[in-house]
Amino acid sequence: MAEFIRVLSLLPNLNSLVILSLVHYPAVLVQNTLSGKTFPNITSLTIAMNAAPTILPFFPNLEELSAIGGCDPSIVESLGRVCPGLRTLKNYLPFRGIIHGAPAFTGQASKELIEIDKAWPKLENISLNGRIPANTLEALKLRILPNLRTITIFRAAPSSWEKPEEIPTAEQLRDLISETRRKLVLRVHHLPAGMPHSQNGVFEDKVDVYHLG
Repeated sequence: MAEFIRVLSLLPNLNSLVILSLVHYPAVLVQNTLSGKTFPNITSLTIAMNAAPTILPFFPNLEELSAIGGCDPSIVESLGRVCPGLRTLKNYLPFRGIIHGAPAFTGQASKELIEIDKAWPKLENISLNGRIPANTLEALKLRILPNLRTITIFRAAPSSWEKPEEIPTAEQLRDLISETRRKLVLRVHHLPAGMPHSQNGVFEDKVDVYHLG
C-alpha cells in the first residue's frame, strides 16, 4: 500500500485510476496509510464498492465513478458525502426487490433516483444494471437530476426461471422514459441470459440507442 501511494504521488498528471481490489488491506491500514493525503488530480475512479467508503475521501474531485460489483442504494448517501461533484455513475444496481425476475413495485424502489439526486445533484450520466423496477424510472417525472443527459441500461435476456413478459423490452424501457418528457439519450445494452452485471461489452448481443425528448 505504501508503495502504491508513493507511485501515485509521482504522477501528478494522472486523472484516471483503476483499483481492482483492496481485499487484503484492512480499512484501518488504508486510512492510516492515506492519512493527510489527497489526490485532487484523480477525476475518474474504477473501484470495488466494498473498498469505496474507505478510499473515496482521499479523491475529493471525482467526477466519474465506476463501481466494480455494483453500487447499490445502501451506500449512495455515504458516497455522496465524500464525492458530491460526481457527474457520471457507472454500474448502479437498483433495489433488488426481485423474486425470480419479477420486480417488486415498492416505495423503496421509487425513491432510488431521488436519493441519487440528493447525493449527486450534478449527475449527467448513469448506467443501471440488473432488473429495473418501473417505478425507479418513473421517478424521473419529478424535478430531480436536472442535468441528466444519458441513461445506460444493461439488460440481460430472460433466464430460464424468468417470465419473458415480465422483463421490459428495450422498446418498453424507451416508452417508459419517454413519458418523463426528458431530453436525453437512452442506451440499452443487450446481454445474454445469466449476465446481468457485465459491462465490459465483450458478450453484448447489440446496443439500441434512442434520442428522446
